[in-house]
This record gives sequence, C-alpha cells and structure tokens, in this order.
Amino acid sequence: MRAAARASGIRPLATAGLPCRAHACALLITCRPAAPAPSGTSAAPASAPAPVAPVAAGSVPAPDPFWVAVSAFDLPAAVGYARTLDERLFLTALTNLADGNPDAAAVAFRALRGSDDATLRAHARSGVVMALSWHSEWAELAQLAEGDAPRGPGDPPANPAGVEAWARAFARAGSAVLDIPAGVHTLPLIRSAFGTPIVTVTVNGKSRHFWLDTGASLTLIAADVAEASGVKHMGSDTLALSAIGGTLPAVPTVIERMTLGPVTARGLHAAIIAPDLLRLDARLENGVRTLVKIDGVIGTDIIRRLDVTIDTEAGTVTLRRPTRKARAARNLYWVGFPAVRVRTTGGRAVLLGLDTGAESTFVTRSLLGKLNRPRVLTRRGVLTGLGSEREVTEQVVTEVELRGGGPLPLRLRNVKVVPERRWTFLQFDGMLGSDIALAARVRIDFTQGVFEVRRSAGAALAPSPAP
Repeated sequence: MRAAARASGIRPLATAGLPCRAHACALLITCRPAAPAPSGTSAAPASAPAPVAPVAAGSVPAPDPFWVAVSAFDLPAAVGYARTLDERLFLTALTNLADGNPDAAAVAFRALRGSDDATLRAHARSGVVMALSWHSEWAELAQLAEGDAPRGPGDPPANPAGVEAWARAFARAGSAVLDIPAGVHTLPLIRSAFGTPIVTVTVNGKSRHFWLDTGASLTLIAADVAEASGVKHMGSDTLALSAIGGTLPAVPTVIERMTLGPVTARGLHAAIIAPDLLRLDARLENGVRTLVKIDGVIGTDIIRRLDVTIDTEAGTVTLRRPTRKARAARNLYWVGFPAVRVRTTGGRAVLLGLDTGAESTFVTRSLLGKLNRPRVLTRRGVLTGLGSEREVTEQVVTEVELRGGGPLPLRLRNVKVVPERRWTFLQFDGMLGSDIALAARVRIDFTQGVFEVRRSAGAALAPSPAP
C-alpha cells in the first residue's frame, strides 16, 4: 500500500481542492535491487533510433538509448536501439510479459542469466521474478534464489523483505486455489475516511473488513484477527514487508479458507502483521483524531486473478471470472507491481503505478518533462507515516490530463509532485491511487490487460438538483 498526499486528487471531469495532510505507507515484498541503471534514464524515449555520438575523453557518457526506452516501457522504440542478440531476447521476454504470457517471459529471461552483459544479466533476473510472481510461483522463486551466487563476507545481509525470503517460506506450502463462479457478482463496497475501498470477507467463516489494495504484494491479516480466525503462523521465522519508513515485521501464514462474496480462496498465502500497523485510517471527530482498525488487506495475489470493477460512488465492487480474449491493445501490465500505460494530450507515453490502497494520486518530476508548460505550485503540509509525523514542503501540479484509460480522460488537479521513482529497471511517472474511483467506475483486469475508467453507475442514481 502506498499513499501520497491527501491533497492530490484525480477527479475525472471534476476539480479537487488543496488540503495539506498526508497519509503514507507501503507494504510490499521487494525484488532484489537490479544493477544501477545508466544515468539519464529519466529522459523521454525517442520514437525512432538515432546514431550514438562518440564520447570525448573526460566527458560523461550519454545514457544508453536502449535502456532509456526500456525504462519507459517503450518497447517499439527499444527494438530500434537493440544492438545485440541478448538485447533482442530481453525485449522478446519483456514483450511476452506485457502481452500477459508470463511463462514464455520467464523462459526467455532465464536464458539471459548467463549473458556477458552485467546490466542485462541483472535486469533479466528481475524479469524472472516479475514473471514468476504473476502466478505466485513460490517454489520456483525459491529455486531461483538458491541458484544465486552465495553471499561473501563483504556482501550485505539477506533482505528479510526480499522476495527470496518469502519464497523460501512458502515454497512447500502448495499453490493457492481460487474458485470464481461464472457470472457477474456485485458486492457492497465501503469507502474509508481516506477513500480507499473496503470490502467484507470471511476468514475461516468469520466476517471481516479488508482493504482492496493493488499496492500490496500479497494478502495481509492483522495478528488479532488471525488468532480469532484460527490462522496459524508458518514456523517461527519473522520476515518483513517494505514500508515507506523502512521495513515492518511480518510472519508468513496460509489461510485455509477466505471468501469474497462467491469467490473462494483456499490455501491462500498471506502475511500476519501487528494490529496497530493496520490502524491507518485516521478520522477527525469533534477535534479528536482517532484510528479505525482495518482487519486485513486483499492484495494483488487475488486481484490479479479477477476481473474487478470498483465503483465507489455507487458503493459497489463487481467481480467476474476473467477470460482471455483477443484485444487490440493492452494498457495494464504486471511487472512485479501493477503498471498502467496512458499518454499525455500531446501523445507522450506515460507509465504509472496503480495502488488502490493509496489515498491519492501523485506524479513524478519525469512526468513534468512530458507536459506542455505545466503550472507547479509549492505548499507546506504534514506527512503522517507509521508511527511518525513530520512537516514537509511539497510541490503540486495544478492540472494534468491523461488519455488511454478508457472513454473518460483522467483529469488530475492539484496533484503532488515527488522525485522520480524506479521499479527495478522501469521508471514510473507517478502512481494512481484510490481517488481515481471516487467519481468514476474503474475496471482492473490483468488477464486482458484492461485498465478502464468510465462514468460511475451511481451518477445516474443521484437526484437531480432542484430548479
């Protein structure tokens, strides 16, 4: 879960204000850091290859245009810059991943683990993790970690929040089974004080309230809820989840049975965390700030396997069994994290993360370079994290319009601007938060690669204003 400033806002066909408090956290299993990317990868990808100029002695080398295009997920441009067979194979793997074929992508990425190119070799390893995580193939991820070179005395200690540690914990737990009945299933959805979607689930038969969060790598459950629901720890190891201020202790577990409406998950891999870490939903009542407890989080381990439509205004979430159909273009990708590809009004490609557990949308400075004379303001605010609160000075861009996410344009107003963000070898231009569904209906279907924004069904039910 990532959360940016509450002040930012994405309101299709509407305008947001400028309040100043923020709520920020992140709960992720992280990939091993890739080798440092070439400097200058924030540059916008060119639409056609260009000759590489010679580098004068003592000058800074120009960024490799191949990796510049890859970092922007601009695969057609990267094809023109590929110089070696290994680079072409890397693009084949990445194209398979983009097309929703993780098994083929994993085969191609694995073939590059022996490449002579150190940068490509490191990025190929990240690609294998992306591909295997699509179906939560923990046993194969554990084997991947075992095949890595052993750590030497000068190497940093193993990351307890790394995918390798979680893979070893879940490797022998078997695969989760998700039963999705045919048909359309519409369930009630509750909007939290911050706008994040909350749904009712049952955990081993007991009713609970979980966040619906594409920013979480796997399902999370509070320790008190786990105990009351008969969910046991797996062994005695304590691992970790990445958070905005560092890492948080977590314990691996397998939930015997969890239901979301008619959808049933059995043998579901999950993480148990302290209850206070899920008391993140602050409300101000009579001048007193209180914290509302959340029982758990439904992460992308389940969401990736559903066709989900979130309609906050109508107060519903609709679930379908996804079906693979021929589609002209995909704009939603799984790269170890949900990624959405849209474009500016000037046609520039934009790559955004998707985090429905985040209170609000933010953009990065790399996006500002793709806009035509954006208007940026400075303001002071308060950033509230897990156990901490501090004053910050931040920038907001007053208006951004993006297209390619369905019939409605995404009109972002007064959106926070943050430093550039990288996810392994990719560079995100921002993060879409839960506020995208406040005034619209949002469909998320990883199987078909669909991220779509339409008018809320609740808008048609709203009473007309008095004459």
